[in-house]
Amino acid sequence: MNRPAAREPSRLIEVYEEIARASRTMLDAAKAEDWERVARIEADCRELIDRIRMAARDERLGADEARRRMEILRVVLQDDAQIRARSEPWLQDLNRILGVS
Repeated sequence: MNRPAAREPSRLIEVYEEIARASRTMLDAAKAEDWERVARIEADCRELIDRIRMAARDERLGADEARRRMEILRVVLQDDAQIRARSEPWLQDLNRILGVS
């Protein structure tokens, strides 16, 4: 009995996975209060988002891939919330130092 060939992961999902890894690395940097590293990784994420926009022009996700995309986005949003929670006190301190109200 022949089994159907396993489908290659889509380019889009691969890029979403890269964003998830970058998001986790950014969270780790935020936990270490390495805000310069957070900013560098954020810039890398912008490039990955541009890659998604370009890949999305040529590729559509199937139902399973769309579900995986949503799982990835939920994780990224959770990481983002944790990063923001850690950065807000830092931003408040910076504003106080700079005299910004």
